[in-house]
Amino acid sequence: MRESRFKLGLKVVSVLDNEFFKKLIYEDRVEVVYDKYKIPIGIDTFNGKVFYLDVREAFRMLIVGMTRSGKTWLLRVINDRLKKAGYCSIFLPDVKNEFGSSNKPLQKKFRKYLLKDEVPAGTKVVPLRPTFFKTLRTKGKSPDNMWYSININKLTKADLLTLMPDKLTPNQKIIIETLYDEIEKAGGITEIQQLIDMVEDIPDISGSQISHMKYKFYPLKKGHLFEPEHCHDIIDAMKKGVTPAIVMEDFESISRTGAGFPQVFVSIVLREVTGARRRKEIPRLVVFVDEASRFVPADGDPSCKIEFMECLMKGTKVMTSNGCKNIENLNMLYDKVISYDFSKDKFLYSKFKHLGSKLKETHKVTLENGETVYCSKEHKFFKKNSADEGVQTLRLQDLKEEDKLLCKKEANIVFNKIVKIEEVGVKECFDIEVPIYSNFLLDNSIITHNSVDLDSRYGINYVFATQQVTKLPDEIFTQCRYIMIPQTADVNTFKHCFASAGMMKNIQSFGNQMVKIKKKLKQFDWVIIDRTTGSYTIIHPIAPLSFHEETTD
Repeated sequence: MRESRFKLGLKVVSVLDNEFFKKLIYEDRVEVVYDKYKIPIGIDTFNGKVFYLDVREAFRMLIVGMTRSGKTWLLRVINDRLKKAGYCSIFLPDVKNEFGSSNKPLQKKFRKYLLKDEVPAGTKVVPLRPTFFKTLRTKGKSPDNMWYSININKLTKADLLTLMPDKLTPNQKIIIETLYDEIEKAGGITEIQQLIDMVEDIPDISGSQISHMKYKFYPLKKGHLFEPEHCHDIIDAMKKGVTPAIVMEDFESISRTGAGFPQVFVSIVLREVTGARRRKEIPRLVVFVDEASRFVPADGDPSCKIEFMECLMKGTKVMTSNGCKNIENLNMLYDKVISYDFSKDKFLYSKFKHLGSKLKETHKVTLENGETVYCSKEHKFFKKNSADEGVQTLRLQDLKEEDKLLCKKEANIVFNKIVKIEEVGVKECFDIEVPIYSNFLLDNSIITHNSVDLDSRYGINYVFATQQVTKLPDEIFTQCRYIMIPQTADVNTFKHCFASAGMMKNIQSFGNQMVKIKKKLKQFDWVIIDRTTGSYTIIHPIAPLSFHEETTD
């Protein structure tokens, strides 16, 4: 799906210009040097030693827990130490308006749970309330929140489709895609009314279709989605050490209308902060995603899910050490893919890394030998270079019919000609990364280039938190290195998490194993699974450095 950006000369105001937030800029008193490659979060209950998160590479973590399980406490623990280690962070979203209290240091009664020589300190958090909450009669915003709005010209086509309050017919989807293209040609818009007016200029649509489309756009106009005076520069604030918290308290009331305002808001802010990190405008980034099952749901494909999830189509057959497998079923612990070593001219087994899945415009590539592969236009192949008989790496969008792709025939390298490239619509595509060799073999003999994990390359980390683990897509588990489960979770949650992490080795005894693990946990203990090592540790979390607002419900 094309993701164009529009440019609009809006004057943005720094959140730091607000008097309430100026007092947050203070000298932090730090007596402990925090290592940016390992972050303390608890005490190993087996040996009594400090447990550190290994963050030498960008990581993804899933924290599972119901209300009063200690989930918010743990999020503060992680954020406070990462901030001290030089990271920047954002709560996207803060669904209970609870992280603004982190501006104050930890209460005295909890300080005995800090590590030796740690000093309580507030974390500079700015609570920002999306302007579309102005439509609610209650809970507009708290006094310590600032109104915050998006730039309408940062909408992608997927965002525009997600904003629609009801399901769209195929014809209506075509109309919206046409509208998006027209807006792009016009160089952007400054208000929703312009979008509504443009509906009448679309050729070959009836008067009733025009009326229906205007009706669907009406909530966008009245929904306070775009208010230029509240388009703050959060990147400027993050450069100064501030953590934005996008307050989505009572977002269910907005979601019940059918409009995807919260999801699109998260999508746009996520693109903004990750883009800033990739441009190296801000330090290594951590994105905290509370209520992840609402924004990265197993059912449905809001635009924010597309942004969070990471280009071969689902069902593509990959050759592995354990035979031929679908790409979505590959297991990092037990499978190895077959790669070609160009320097030694031989095939060998190599480890790989799951990068997850993403909905993309997909193409079918047919070769002269009848073999086919389905992939996105960004996917890379090895093309024969006619000048020197070597190979060059090109994206599908840069290939054409008659080009020859690198393939395997028995133990030899051959080149097969492309005879047809055709679009097949939006499909779920999967990415894997193969260190060192950067390629892997499909069952149809094509040697394909691997994907590159941009999050790892640029130091972008994610911490997902959820109460409803069964409503998350399976791909979340294949993306996350760490999975954390509280003592309060039931056995079924333990089973789901361990199985999804690929740690169910014996089906018959699996349930009993989970019961035994759960019985080892004492109050406030957590199990942390490390998928890269296939192991788990029981820890007792240390205290956050900042104020912890205790849950009362």
